[in-house]
Amino acid sequence: MPELIVKIDKKGWFKGCGLHHAAIVALVILLGHYVGFGEFLAAFGVGWYGCKEYGGQIYPPKVFEVMDFVAPAMVSLIYLVAVS
Repeated sequence: MPELIVKIDKKGWFKGCGLHHAAIVALVILLGHYVGFGEFLAAFGVGWYGCKEYGGQIYPPKVFEVMDFVAPAMVSLIYLVAVS
């Protein structure tokens, strides 16, 4: 099993809470919303950061930074609930 960590003490509160990833996903969703495929980009953003944090391998990673995945997932979920 991977070790689930939150690195607020090492990265600072903005990066430690995963807000840098959430801001990127929010910007991409916003741009996609005005083009007409914001829902696709919201789902794609969650999958992208999920794969990025998981490491792209079959075996579980040694370390999984929880907030680097949860923050973009929350932004995407909020968008998908608000649009539907």
